[in-house]
Amino acid sequence: MEELGLEYRYMARHLQGTLTYEEMIAELETATVQYAKRQMTWFKKNSAIQWCAPDETEKVTLLVANFIK
Repeated sequence: MEELGLEYRYMARHLQGTLTYEEMIAELETATVQYAKRQMTWFKKNSAIQWCAPDETEKVTLLVANFIK
């Protein structure tokens, strides 16, 4: 179960009795934040990524149309 993902990893440890429920939640929250930070660092290195706000539907439409061409 360790290789399946963060949630499964910490749930498995809880079910195996190595973490209490409270420890599982706390460690999972920490691991999730750390993972998100690593993802953002990776994304920032890719200059080809076009970031869009949720309300920028026209921009998204244009980007997708240009990508498909």
